[in-house]
Amino acid sequence: MKKLRLHFAIISLFAAFLTLTSCHREQIEPPLENQILGKWTMDAAIADHTDYGVNQKDTTMFTTDDYFDFKADGTVTIVASGVSYEGNWKITGDNLVFTNTGYVDFTGGFSVLTLTGSDLKLNHSQNAPPDHYLEAKLNFKR
Repeated sequence: MKKLRLHFAIISLFAAFLTLTSCHREQIEPPLENQILGKWTMDAAIADHTDYGVNQKDTTMFTTDDYFDFKADGTVTIVASGVSYEGNWKITGDNLVFTNTGYVDFTGGFSVLTLTGSDLKLNHSQNAPPDHYLEAKLNFKR
């Protein structure tokens, strides 16, 4: 009987060990809203636009004084080239939409291309044939 209990105890410990070591928890990504919160320094804005057949490409580089500060209450403070803008932001699907900023209030917002702990890349495209096309990319660092 003691041998049977010993075997049962060993088998139970082994089964418990396998159960505990073979299970792993899946990493759950926090919602985009939570990942975007905080201050993001603008790195570059890249625009490719065509108006009436004339194509222009512009790249604007920013300094560490230029940033977007996303707050949990849905407001955003933007500082660009020494000018401050206040407005609102929200996530709609996979798009980041700005309103009332007077700076980046594009209809439909920006697609979130990249979002990591240190990089945020946004893209906005609009096409109004035959005379207007715009693709704007904003790159941020944290």
